[in-house]
Amino acid sequence: MKYLIHIIFLSELFCQVYQFEINSIPNMETPLSMNGDGTKIVGTNFGGEAVYWSDSTGTQVMGIGKMWGISDNDRIFGELANDVENWEAALIENGETTLLGNIEHGNSCDAFYSHGLGISSDGLTGVGMGWKDCKTSAFYWTDDSGIIELGQYLGESTKAQAVSGDGQLIGGWAQTSNRATCLWDRDGHITLIGSLQENSDYGEVHAINNDGTQVVGYCSGGAGNNTEGFIWTAQNGMVGLGVPSNSAATNRSLAMDISENNVVVGQYLNETPIFYKACIYTEETGQFVNLQEYLFDLGMIEINDWDLQRALCVSDDGNTIAGYGKDPQNNWTGWLINISASLINDQQIAEDEELNMDLSYLG
Repeated sequence: MKYLIHIIFLSELFCQVYQFEINSIPNMETPLSMNGDGTKIVGTNFGGEAVYWSDSTGTQVMGIGKMWGISDNDRIFGELANDVENWEAALIENGETTLLGNIEHGNSCDAFYSHGLGISSDGLTGVGMGWKDCKTSAFYWTDDSGIIELGQYLGESTKAQAVSGDGQLIGGWAQTSNRATCLWDRDGHITLIGSLQENSDYGEVHAINNDGTQVVGYCSGGAGNNTEGFIWTAQNGMVGLGVPSNSAATNRSLAMDISENNVVVGQYLNETPIFYKACIYTEETGQFVNLQEYLFDLGMIEINDWDLQRALCVSDDGNTIAGYGKDPQNNWTGWLINISASLINDQQIAEDEELNMDLSYLG
């Protein structure tokens, strides 16, 4: 006996469609940090002013200085000119500015007193550096304890400029024979994490993800690269992100920020001496690629009218990126890119495929 089996296959073909939006950020040429969902940005402008931006408020100037960090509960950490025109670490919350002072026994050097350089996403831990006898010492700050000095390294300067979202891991640099990539815990224990070149510790930590498992920055590069952006983890150590092809005399890339799904944004030297282009790393690209070309390949045709020179911050989901460059009218400006992706049912095909399966049955 033969059994004729009919199997009907219903197949749906989906394709991913991207939507893009790019806008200038008025009066903020250099966006330095954004909150987790990318709706609020802080930075500075060419006039040396600290600037805040959101879609609902537009751009707001907050005084002479720079705003380096904004938390998910809208606390802003930065540096502002104080009454004697020295730059001092500052917290801005609900429109109120609080100057935070300096490390113990600190003093000014030229026009510098202390600097607020980042804040955790939960808003509970700020990081920065204070001045003492014209050397710097890294610190972190909390509401309860104020400024807590992390200390110099063997008597030389240190700088804290990155902090995990929970405030438990702090990053920056420590002066050795050069600036060296380093991490601190909240007890002040320092770890030099090295570089991609043997016998070199040169580099800086620029950003840490929320749970402290991913650290990015730049360091002495791998083979053929002078300076290279990196991702560091406790498990894998330093992993280089490469340098996109360029016309510069030296290969140089820098990682500036990382999302919660491992999108890294930064910049690379495209032409000597100082002409940079924005770059991006995703798990799909596997290395840094030119951001403008990456977006064009996704279908953002209008990006060709812009000149994206540096990508400086990215939202937690990796879909909002801010940086600076030139708009289609050749004006220097901060820019904000929003990317959204959706799956659409491209076509629905019902196929009635008859499989003649010749099954022999002995009966």
